[in-house]
Amino acid sequence: MKRVHLGIALAAMLVAVVAAGCCHRPKDVVCAPNPDRRIVASILDEQAVAAVQRQRAIYSWHFAPGTADLTELGRRDLAIIAAQDKTRPGTLHVRLGSDDMREARLAAIRTYLESQGVEVARMNFDEDWPGGDGVGGEAAARSVTPDAAGPMPILIAPAMGSPASGPAPSNNRY
Repeated sequence: MKRVHLGIALAAMLVAVVAAGCCHRPKDVVCAPNPDRRIVASILDEQAVAAVQRQRAIYSWHFAPGTADLTELGRRDLAIIAAQDKTRPGTLHVRLGSDDMREARLAAIRTYLESQGVEVARMNFDEDWPGGDGVGGEAAARSVTPDAAGPMPILIAPAMGSPASGPAPSNNRY
């Protein structure tokens, strides 16, 4: 009988401890965000900014469908480009396709950049791809194939550490 009472008492204490550990905040109380999440978010934000600065391109998806209204993403990307171009305006690649909104979207881009303090008259707007025209598949294959007329050889290396490949490399680089 004593064991039953002791078990009930221990269970009641456990419930009390767990309940004391639970905390319900009022809805108006805001907790600081997790520092790890802030670090990861800041790294990802820096990568996104670097990508926009490097690519310097605006596409049709930077606008609301069927309109010349910039989306949040379009305004963010143009703000990044504007911050870079205030001191040295450069080329902006504008890939809007052949839709009927093209001229209105170009005007929206120019208006937004001007509102950010960019001298739009000194900028170059073109419809090229950000990396250039690139190389077609056939030309790329010819550039890496020893014999332009023949197929590219496929080499299969033996597994690391097998007798054919010799000993597995050590992790020590020096």
